[in-house]
Amino acid sequence: MMTMAFKKGINCSSSTALEIRTENHERQSLLLQPPKWWRSTNSLFGTTNSCDPPLVSIHRLGLIILRWTCMPRRSANHRQLGPTHPLPSPPPETSKRTKKRARAHREELRFLKTPFHLAVSAMESHLLSTSPSTLHFPSPKTLFSNKTTHRNPNFVSLTPKRKLAIQAKLMEKENKLWGGRFEQTVTDKVEKFTESISFDKELYKHDIMGSKAHASMLAKQGLIGESDKDSILKGLDEIQRKIEAGEFEWREDREDVHMNIEATLTEMIGEPAKKLHTARSRNDQVLTDFKLWCRDAIDRIAASIKNLQVAMVKLALSNEGLIVPGYTHLQRAQPVLLPHLLLAYVEQLERDAGRLLDCKLRMNFCPLGACALAGTGLPIDRFMTSEALGFTAPMRNRQAHTVFDIVILWVSFGNLRKMLFDASCSSWLCFIILYSIDAVSDRDFVMEFLSVNSITAIHLSRLGEEWVLWASEEFGFLIPSDSVSTGSSIMPQKKNPDPMELVRGKSARVIGDLVTLLTLCKGLPLAYNRDLQEDKEPVFDSVKTVVGMLEVSAEFAQNITFNRERIQKSLPAGHLDATTLADYLVNKASCGYEFFFLLTGLPFRTAHEVVGTCVHLCVSRNLRLEDLTLDDLKHISPAFNQDVYEYLGVENAVNKFSSYGSTGSACVASQLDYWVTKLEISKN
Repeated sequence: MMTMAFKKGINCSSSTALEIRTENHERQSLLLQPPKWWRSTNSLFGTTNSCDPPLVSIHRLGLIILRWTCMPRRSANHRQLGPTHPLPSPPPETSKRTKKRARAHREELRFLKTPFHLAVSAMESHLLSTSPSTLHFPSPKTLFSNKTTHRNPNFVSLTPKRKLAIQAKLMEKENKLWGGRFEQTVTDKVEKFTESISFDKELYKHDIMGSKAHASMLAKQGLIGESDKDSILKGLDEIQRKIEAGEFEWREDREDVHMNIEATLTEMIGEPAKKLHTARSRNDQVLTDFKLWCRDAIDRIAASIKNLQVAMVKLALSNEGLIVPGYTHLQRAQPVLLPHLLLAYVEQLERDAGRLLDCKLRMNFCPLGACALAGTGLPIDRFMTSEALGFTAPMRNRQAHTVFDIVILWVSFGNLRKMLFDASCSSWLCFIILYSIDAVSDRDFVMEFLSVNSITAIHLSRLGEEWVLWASEEFGFLIPSDSVSTGSSIMPQKKNPDPMELVRGKSARVIGDLVTLLTLCKGLPLAYNRDLQEDKEPVFDSVKTVVGMLEVSAEFAQNITFNRERIQKSLPAGHLDATTLADYLVNKASCGYEFFFLLTGLPFRTAHEVVGTCVHLCVSRNLRLEDLTLDDLKHISPAFNQDVYEYLGVENAVNKFSSYGSTGSACVASQLDYWVTKLEISKN
């Protein structure tokens, strides 16, 4: 491979040095003399420095010619053909203008009127016929004289083959790292279709992390030298620095993040970089990177879940004692305390966080060293790389068939004993029965991860739906601040809770990512298949979307207030205390003379029927249950006494709840204390 680089001399107006570095790192320098016509026309090339050479590579040459020849032209009678820019004006008439400058200007105009295929052929012929030692930049007159243009056989219309040949020369391709057995390069369309660098560069940090651990292991096992390891580690650090500084060039022709980093490392340090891929395949490499990325993503989502939980608990603390209608079937059911309702979502989020941690435990086994699918015969230490990368253990290369295998597993994996002891039998066997083939083809952890994300998204969607309803005029329970609301382009009065509407909507996207993965994996034979390249974008999208949903939900929770007056006015409707009235009848020790033989009150089904009759009477008279007189109640059932009014009304009804986890005031206060302690929230 030969690389070229221009070095500007001290006197830029006179020359430019072209340095050629060959594969064995020998350097040769050529002195290029830019012609005078170049200095006068440098504006055509988009440069302001007269010392910049017009040709850096054949590829740039093509761009220059294209830019020259695609500039607008005038017709023969000098009329404009459309709204185009005029051609360059001739030098102004001054006493200092020379015939030489006028001739140079005519050459420029002639070049601009040259057809594109003639320009390409002319410049190509010149370059191919010029040896490197005599490389110079010709003037337009040299390339496009009348004799050359009309008599040279190279200046004929280009055939398709000729166009392909020129394209190959203008865009030279780097040999693939896997290209040893190939005689032809892949076509541009295939290369563009199969590349993954456009999205998997997200894995760069984890790829470098895995490569460092792998290089250290290879050095310890004597497969590479210590000096090679030091060069590799230093080079990888420099690559990471360049990536994070935005100085790294991601190349599509290098396919993916692994090849981009390895090829760049080879350019930087030479031969030692070629040893890095010893006992490693991209199959196990990408899965290692992906697991490391997912592990970090789980931590990010768990942190966002905790932030939302904190926001919800603080919202509950600021609304202690506020009673709201509870709903089933979207119909009024029973009165509940608002903190009790908000803590229901905190509980859902806690289960989501628990599922994430479970998923992380199952995915935290290292596939690195499984190679393509069958492992390797080289003396590698997979336990070393696994420990260095923070995995629980390597994924197994064979099945544990005997009790002896299980005992060895127990003794060898000291850090796993607690997990194995606490795990169920099915989980334990699932851990033991893992193969190198499974190591490179497994995407269970991805499907499980996206399943957890989907459940989390559904929980957030339910929260979004409830708050969107409560913010409507029909409910009016919730008032979002202007900072988390949007308006309408046509209706001036609108104030929309758009963030929570989008939370509700984006849940469909997260579910779609899961369905993509499930469909992708459903028909794949063992082991690795290129289809699995498509597993990353859905995961990246799912994580980004879920984190965004969690963050905006927390932001919304911190910027809303509840309309206490509207809520209080809504409480009497719906007979929310009816169930409490039925509990009163069940809990009566004596129900009157006709029920003297009952010591524990009415059967619940009987009480249910009695209260239903009371509700029917209220509906017919447009009354509340607490508005019925004692005579009205006794007419329905003699079980009612004066103490019945201690159970009627939403405040009395809420105070009668006493079971563990109920909406009673004491129970909700206990729940709040639990979450304040668990989430380390300050009440101040």
